[in-house]
Amino acid sequence: REGGDSGPALVAGHSAKSLLIQVLRKDTQQMPPKGRLPEAVIADLARWVDMGAPDPRDGSVLPAKRVIDLDAGKR
Repeated sequence: REGGDSGPALVAGHSAKSLLIQVLRKDTQQMPPKGRLPEAVIADLARWVDMGAPDPRDGSVLPAKRVIDLDAGKR
């Protein structure tokens, strides 16, 4: 959850900010190694991250960090 040199793999509650989802959506990365995942699978993973990345083994949900988008608020 803390991540390595590139930071955390996911930001609970924010799929757009999660490295895992960003890497899966780009064609230039080598993840997954045997071709691109179907968009439906990537969308499911993004929804899981947006839900707070709950652990299916115990049903717990990570508290999502609250982020205020000032630009969206100005619009």
